[in-house]
Amino acid sequence: AASTALFDLLAETAAGPGPGGGGGAGGGRGGGGSVSRQSLVDSRSQTSLVLGKGKPLHSAQATSLPSPMRVPPVLQFLGYFKEAVHESNLENHRIRKCEIFYYLEDDSIQINEQKTENSGVPQGNFMKRHQVPKDEDTFYTLADIEIGGELTLYGRTFQIIDANPSTKSYLKFKEDGSESVGFPVDKFEVDRAALMSRETGADLTVRHNIRKNPMKNFAEAALGNTCDNSGREGFLKYDRKVLRFTCFWDDREALYGDMQKFKLHYFL
Repeated sequence: AASTALFDLLAETAAGPGPGGGGGAGGGRGGGGSVSRQSLVDSRSQTSLVLGKGKPLHSAQATSLPSPMRVPPVLQFLGYFKEAVHESNLENHRIRKCEIFYYLEDDSIQINEQKTENSGVPQGNFMKRHQVPKDEDTFYTLADIEIGGELTLYGRTFQIIDANPSTKSYLKFKEDGSESVGFPVDKFEVDRAALMSRETGADLTVRHNIRKNPMKNFAEAALGNTCDNSGREGFLKYDRKVLRFTCFWDDREALYGDMQKFKLHYFL
């Protein structure tokens, strides 16, 4: 009821006094003076009404726009950048995957980095949302972002490879025919995935010699799967059997070197 009363009050204010009325805002211009008519226009807030000379509220033109014209508030792009890794014999660079968000309302950009388990680097919000300066007078806009292109922000070059479905739909309406490409192979992720598959038991070719519950062995045997004692066979056959070797290390050629003797034990 309060919102209806507010709407009626705003409508009366927008209509103004009649042609013969002398009161109100137009009363000082004579008896028959006309006033500039105002209409209710759209507001960014869904809970308020604004008086102005703009587009009328619920206009026929606004409801008849085609679906591609309903621009998504945020465009999301997928990209990456290469970071050099020093003092490591396992890798010389790492692929850091990012999500680039472009806000159409104010041309601001935000970058979030995808988190990787045990990566050793802080990840998450890589760059907070703000308008990124391109030079002294201009900022980066949507024209500078293209699928398959490069985007250099603060000295770091991002390779843009893909976008989410709504962003692709919007760019297609803008006649952008770029095709997406995948992320390059990251040696760290490949080695890490192989390590985790062995450690967690996902790789069936690696035996962890974990003792099973007796009921589980019985259930598997009842279903026709005999117990696998391959991990226990070595202990039963070669228990308490140890090979002993006598060896030495001749280090007399080095400064203060000496002939050192050792005994090497090999447990079968």
